[in-house]
Amino acid sequence: LLEDPLSYMQEADSEFSFGEAPPEADPFAGAEESQASELSEAELEAGISYETHMLEREFLLMVTNNNSITVDIDINVPFYGGNGEMLTLEYGAVRCCQPGEIGIARIQLPRDPSANPVAYDHYDLDFNVSETWEEQYTENYGSSFTITSNVGIDGNILAKVENPTGIHFSSVDFFCLLYRGGEVMGYADTTLFDLTDEGFFEFNLPFTLDPEDSSFD
Repeated sequence: LLEDPLSYMQEADSEFSFGEAPPEADPFAGAEESQASELSEAELEAGISYETHMLEREFLLMVTNNNSITVDIDINVPFYGGNGEMLTLEYGAVRCCQPGEIGIARIQLPRDPSANPVAYDHYDLDFNVSETWEEQYTENYGSSFTITSNVGIDGNILAKVENPTGIHFSSVDFFCLLYRGGEVMGYADTTLFDLTDEGFFEFNLPFTLDPEDSSFD
């Protein structure tokens, strides 16, 4: 089964984030402002759930915002060797993640200066979650779009997007997860520029769990 490409649409540049349609009401108005002021950093962090999907050179960290307010999520990821020493410190972020949304951070696996893989023992995930400032809030229109796709004769994914919002987007970022046997085995991403009513785009498929076998179902 080919998953429909997931998308994140904003009227300004942004980090990857996609998911459910945001509420119609102003997310910074009235009761939500009052509730936000009562939430501690620990409570906001408790409202974040996640899952990881390991690939060849990186892993995908998929975070879900279960809070009732829009948040920014920063993640520090130290990798450790067998003696407890830190090998590398990686970083990921999801900006303006609205209630119920899923965002993706791509975390690089340890490599030496020559880009060779380095074995590691384990890693930690350190989340820092804060309310998105009103001045930085940007609406997510992703679930308002209709996207159809299929695999082309060259193996790449060809897609069409229909935009019923009436908004002209200078650019739109799309992110597609690839599955094999129910597990994430790769992804592809692309940017479509100058979207009005509809547009067409293509996903190339270089980012997989096994570079020798990029097949997906």
